Order: sequence, then C-alpha cells, then structure tokens
Amino acid sequence: MDRPKNADGLKNADGPNAVLFERRDFAPGLASFFVRPDVPVPFVPGQFTRLGLPTDDHGSQFVQHAYSFASAPNSDAYEFLVRLVPGGALTPRLFDLEVGQRLWVEPRVHGKFTLDAAPDSDELVLVGTGTGVAPFRSMLVHGSVHDRFRRVVLVHGARYVHDLAYREEFAQMAEVDADFEYLATVTVEPDDAGVELDGLHRGRVLRLLEPDRYRSVTGRDLVPERCQVFLCGNPAMIADATLLLEERGFRKHRTRHPGHIHSERFW
Repeated sequence: MDRPKNADGLKNADGPNAVLFERRDFAPGLASFFVRPDVPVPFVPGQFTRLGLPTDDHGSQFVQHAYSFASAPNSDAYEFLVRLVPGGALTPRLFDLEVGQRLWVEPRVHGKFTLDAAPDSDELVLVGTGTGVAPFRSMLVHGSVHDRFRRVVLVHGARYVHDLAYREEFAQMAEVDADFEYLATVTVEPDDAGVELDGLHRGRVLRLLEPDRYRSVTGRDLVPERCQVFLCGNPAMIADATLLLEERGFRKHRTRHPGHIHSERFW
C-alpha cells in the first residue's frame, strides 16, 4: 500500500494540538519522538498519521508529513521514528524542537497495513528497512501478535549498525520469547569500524529471504502455505522482495483476493 499522495506538503489546521514529551536519539539524524496529543485518537498497530509544524506566526497552515506509529496503542504518548532529511521542509525543524514545545498531529489515523488484513498463520515474517521498522515495532510491543501467529520473524535492514533502531530492544525480545526471531543485517558497515557485529548478518534483507538462506538461519521454509509476509520501507526493496516471493508462489494481498504479501512504501 502506498501512502496518500497528499501525505506531504501544506495543510490548514486550527493550530498546534500536541506537545513533544520526550526524544530518544539512536544515531545522528535518527530519533524517536514521543508526542502527547491534547486529544488522543485510537489507532491500530501498522497505521499512520501526520505530524506538522506551522509555516507562519499565525499557525493556520502547516508543513506536514506522514509517520507510522511506533508505539503500542495503550501507550501514554505516541511514538514516531524519524529520519532527518537535510534541507527538508519538516524534519530539520522537528529535530530543532525542544521537549515541551508544541506541534501539530492530525486528529485522524490512516492505513490498512495492519495484522487484521492477514489470516491466522503458522509464521509471520516482518521485513523492514530503515524507519520502515516503525509499524512492526508497534505490532510487537502491542503484545498480541502470538494470538494469531505461532512464530514471528523480524528481518531488519539498514546501512550501518547505528541505524538499526530498537536493535537492543528487539534482541531482548528474542531472548525471552523462543517463538520470536530477530534477524538484523547491514549493507555498508566496514569490518574495521570498531562496531560489534556479533549476531548481525551482512547484505540486503533480500538475502535472508532466499530459500536456502532463510532455511539455514531459521530452520524452516519460507512458503505461502504457512507464512504471511509484511514488507515496509524502501520501495526498491519492496519491489524486489515481492518479485522474489511471487516466484515461490506468494501472492499480493488484495481486499477481495486475499494473499500472502502485505506492503507499505515509505516514499
């Protein structure tokens, strides 16, 4: 599923309606923003809303962008994973915000990239690159994923180790949950960077979806008879992964024609 074409740009609004409660930095230019809206709106893990900041002193028009929820629905604040885009209209200003300052959050939620769209299955495979891991983090911390899927595998890709947001949290989940596996992979990190690479894989997330590789890492087959796959992040990754999976019998999920591949592109 693509984000709406009007997900970026200017929007008229009544004014700032939320406060920046906390910020957690993973790496330079990569952070979680914890936002408390004046009036919270219920959401389902996998959905998204829009953040915005006023473009003038009147605060009647906002530059805004769509972000997936990274928090559980019952959290006391919304959490959004944000990558700084140098020269961008919104993210440099978001990163300049101080805790306690106000911003705008759209009082509606959007999207059908949720587990409700998938039938109960033996295995749920979540594949995210960059900030595309955000909706999966929401699904996992919600705590009900095993109600419908016996096993869950998260394949998490980034260029560098420090770009693997929530890496330690996901690794701890895997330690205490024998039915959850966390497969993190990096594409650029040099061997001599002085970064701990134990437990990490090398290369694109697609490598881990190849039949022999997936079987060697998990001990199971990635087949449509037992798996549902969610893809989120880089459009090129989604296109390549979809092609790889379709060659093995997976089908794109449609509302009227249920399948096995669910996707959301981040740009």
